[in-house]
Amino acid sequence: MFKPSISDRETVDACSQISIERNNESKYLTLEAYFSKYNLDGFKKLMRSQADGENGHAHLIIDFLDDRNANYYVETLAFKAPPLVTIGEVLDFWLTTEQNTTLELIARQTLANEVDDMIAWEFWQTMIKEQREEEKMVMYWYTRATELGVLDIDLSVEGATDYTTRLALITLDNEAKS
Repeated sequence: MFKPSISDRETVDACSQISIERNNESKYLTLEAYFSKYNLDGFKKLMRSQADGENGHAHLIIDFLDDRNANYYVETLAFKAPPLVTIGEVLDFWLTTEQNTTLELIARQTLANEVDDMIAWEFWQTMIKEQREEEKMVMYWYTRATELGVLDIDLSVEGATDYTTRLALITLDNEAKS
């Protein structure tokens, strides 16, 4: 069966994206641990789902490269978790991760356009659309945390949350469970 080829430059670019997706998976597992520490099981579950999604993205790219007979590789990127204290900091970290990934995907699509590879262009377009949805999801949670007044709550300080704030956190976390 004929498989269309892909340029070496595009292959290197796609391999870089696999590394980014794997790195993002690590980031979301770190956020899962953060939420677990504070018994926010809904957000813990949400971050596990995000990590699984990033793993899925890496596999989609690998399958795409396999379908193009590419000699690909997977490299690991160094990742050190930043100190995250408030829900707002976590959401900022999450949003920045998604936005940076979208920019990387747009760069991949631009390269596909430059080398006149419509198959790759369409593939990256699909990935970009999914990224935009992920960005929207983060913004939803950012809006909800703002509405409930929990963005700036420092969960690391015991007793920092009064009853009303704790109730707002529980409400937010319960929404994340569904």
